[in-house]
Amino acid sequence: MEIKEFAELNALNKLLSKVKFHKNLDFDEFKDFVGSPIISGIYERLAKEYLSECIKLGYVNEGYQAEFSFNSKDGEALRKRIDNLTKEERTTLEENNAVEFYLRTLVSPLVCNEQNFTQLKEYYENCKENPKGPKH
Repeated sequence: MEIKEFAELNALNKLLSKVKFHKNLDFDEFKDFVGSPIISGIYERLAKEYLSECIKLGYVNEGYQAEFSFNSKDGEALRKRIDNLTKEERTTLEENNAVEFYLRTLVSPLVCNEQNFTQLKEYYENCKENPKGPKH
């Protein structure tokens, strides 16, 4: 991926951040993109290049990493994504042993420690047992 202009990197980063983590989007319009490994892969490459440019320009310090926290706005948005999984989507994830892959894809490109990932996975399991979304 080659994007040289900081303004382009910044705009694309903001757009993908909103699509991926904003809690008030019309979810059905973006549902296919949220858990897409392809979108996550693009976003990972973009975030890496964007961070590199931010460091070069002095906007952030060397070594900075954007981290996922279960108890944050991003965590709340991802819990909403989990809440809105249909029974069929859950069945597909579970039959294909893809729950962990799906959850890691949701969190991407943020760095996620095991404690926060365990909380997200436990939330998925609890939500499966006590569904909240209208489509369960």
